[in-house]
Amino acid sequence: MLRDNLNYMKSLLLLILFCFCFAWAQNPGQEKLFYNMKDLAVLEKQQAYEEFFTHAKDIKPAHRNEIWQQMVTSMAQGLAQKIKEKKLITEDSFLLIENLYGWPTLKNQEFFTNDRNDIGLAFLKNCFNNNDNKKCFFQVSSFWRASSQGPELGHKLGNLLLGELQKTPFAPSRLSSPIEKIEVLDSGLLEFYAPALEHGLSEFYCQDPQLKSLLSSELTYYADKEGADPKKMAHFIDKLMHPDCWKQLQKGYEEDIMSKNKSQRDLAYHLLRSKKSLSEEKEDLYLFLYLLDVPSPGDIFNLAWARLNQVSANFDRRLRLLRAVKKLDPLPDSLFATFDRKLKKVVSSHIAQHFPEYFDYYAKTCNQYIKGEGSFPRGNPTLNCRSFYQMNKKEGFVSQFLQQEHERAIKI
Repeated sequence: MLRDNLNYMKSLLLLILFCFCFAWAQNPGQEKLFYNMKDLAVLEKQQAYEEFFTHAKDIKPAHRNEIWQQMVTSMAQGLAQKIKEKKLITEDSFLLIENLYGWPTLKNQEFFTNDRNDIGLAFLKNCFNNNDNKKCFFQVSSFWRASSQGPELGHKLGNLLLGELQKTPFAPSRLSSPIEKIEVLDSGLLEFYAPALEHGLSEFYCQDPQLKSLLSSELTYYADKEGADPKKMAHFIDKLMHPDCWKQLQKGYEEDIMSKNKSQRDLAYHLLRSKKSLSEEKEDLYLFLYLLDVPSPGDIFNLAWARLNQVSANFDRRLRLLRAVKKLDPLPDSLFATFDRKLKKVVSSHIAQHFPEYFDYYAKTCNQYIKGEGSFPRGNPTLNCRSFYQMNKKEGFVSQFLQQEHERAIKI
């Protein structure tokens, strides 16, 4: 029995020895070499970046002291600078930096983060020029979601994506429009622009024409879909952007109040009104232009009608309104050409009663243009002058003298 046990033990030992020798024969010299702090210090001096980061984590977590962290930070910044100096950043270099960015020691290092963002942006721009776009869109999304998602990076990535999407059939018209066929962008570009829109420096970002155009489309879509309720619209604007961003957009909408485009003018009015950003003078002008642009019955029509009554009772407001209207070229006059005779008569009578100065100015300007008096670099400023005088012949909104002067001028 004892002899059998000894034979068994010998056989087992021989088997273990054979397995060890076989394993060593299959992988001669492949056992892992572990570096210590002295080894890493030598690699730091030699700027041997790849070997350094291959072995930096050989140091056990409990021994990764301040010196180790300083070496890792210094080598990461050195590696990043070396990569940035290259004319073309390869995918391997991009992925190496992304891997390092995941290290806790480097995640919150501002200088390394900035270098990582620069390298990523440069690589991604080149990616769209040389690869399948869908892969690049995916890499942009992954790059963004791994980042700290700051406003500057989001703004740059948003513009990069927008520029590329405009070359495809899937270009978004709004910030929150899902991008068809690009699954990683289901939430639209708002995901990237949101930090910039919410930031205290949003006024700077919102000067960007691309972003302003998208914001305008977003606001237009909301107004068309949800209506122009001032409280709801103000809440939507506040949710979408920082007040400083709105200030930047507000300047453009204040100019749009005098736009020749009715839709543009109406949107500007509703937005400015909802944010209580509309001066009395600007609102007087918009509502007066509303009456002259073939108005539709409704809340704004009623508001414009009552507003002219208020302006009529205040000499200074009438004077300011007349000055503002005189700056327009051509003068607003679509009302005079409408086929709705009842609407034309009712609204024109209201204007003649409460703001006759405008009809006098319009009539005189028309006559001057026909007679060739004065300077009109943009051509005829009274496009519906003939219709106006035909109406005036029946209604007598301006003096008989001006009517006769017009009739003599057109005969010549």
